[in-house]
Amino acid sequence: MANLSIFAGAGILYGLEKEMNPKLPSFLDAVWWSVSTITTVGYGDIIPLTAWGKVTGMGLMLFGTAIFGSFTALFATILMKPEMDEVEEGVHDLQQRMGQN
Repeated sequence: MANLSIFAGAGILYGLEKEMNPKLPSFLDAVWWSVSTITTVGYGDIIPLTAWGKVTGMGLMLFGTAIFGSFTALFATILMKPEMDEVEEGVHDLQQRMGQN
């Protein structure tokens, strides 16, 4: 999904600004902009000039933040799963003991 977003963002920006943005001479430059935008690095070497180019950039920024937030949450879940299983087992044991008394 991230790769599709990178190339879609690059295609949109290149289509909108290829003839008016002097810092966007090739599609590869648009891909560079899209990658730096979606990863929230944002070097600022290429800046959209049109309103729709800026809207595209804002969309990529928001989507990039969501994608990398999802990766972080998935990684944290993988790291915490053994501990969570242990806690759930302890709660289950406690519930069984309380039910016996």
